[in-house]
Amino acid sequence: MVPSRGEATRLAVYYSLEEDCMTPTTKHIVCVSRHPIAAAALLFAACSSNGAGTAASQQDYEQVAQSLAGNASPGGEPATFGVAADLASGLIPVGLSLDASGRFFGEHAGLTYDGTVTCTDLGIAVPAQCGPTTSTAQVTGTWSGQLTLPRVVISGTRSGTWTLSGLQTATVTIAGTAHAELNSQFASASDQNHKQLALTADATYQAVLVDRASRLPVGGDIEYAITGQRTHTTPGLDKTQAISMDATLTFHPDHTATLVIDGDKHFHLDLETGEASSERD
Repeated sequence: MVPSRGEATRLAVYYSLEEDCMTPTTKHIVCVSRHPIAAAALLFAACSSNGAGTAASQQDYEQVAQSLAGNASPGGEPATFGVAADLASGLIPVGLSLDASGRFFGEHAGLTYDGTVTCTDLGIAVPAQCGPTTSTAQVTGTWSGQLTLPRVVISGTRSGTWTLSGLQTATVTIAGTAHAELNSQFASASDQNHKQLALTADATYQAVLVDRASRLPVGGDIEYAITGQRTHTTPGLDKTQAISMDATLTFHPDHTATLVIDGDKHFHLDLETGEASSERD
């Protein structure tokens, strides 16, 4: 589900990098989870400077892009897109239960869900049982789990509301808003450098088109507003830095997306692999 305001999300991201994050290399070895997370996270590791501020380094932007690309990959948010569309169509994913009131709960594909689904049939303006004739649906709830990618591991919980339409077609349209309280932690290969990030992220889903066959977005966009504070701890030294970012993720029919952060940082995302690359490369 998509996070709603007032619900807390905690995400922990672990990076294995070279000792000095100011001189990153291509050796990013990640540890830990076997479970995917839908959603979206949005996270970044950074070498920080003393004092408060809103400055972000190029590495901050690149790691935000990588996290958003992972979130938009098949094991990320599209997994929850699929669950929402299935429930709206009267299908109950393996591991989930649905009661007569429309409440669903359980674990599916490594994600834990708890929420409600309300459906409207074609030509009927009042709620109806979700099934093959459902035309629109509203899904509200929370989900949690973990996502493991070659460059990042993310864990977290989100909550919120999506409205689904076009359920009688091959492309479902999703709109909604999200709120998350995020806590991220990054570690170096030597385990001597520790990066932590506490942030608040708000997301707005604007006519996101989801291909039902692949469950990947093929149109629309998501806007993000991110604020927070990152801390870099090394033996005998702590550094903190306040940061603030805005981002827009625009989806394309070929299972790619364009991410623009702070208006001028452009990235190409491959949704099938969860990889991001700077368009300056």
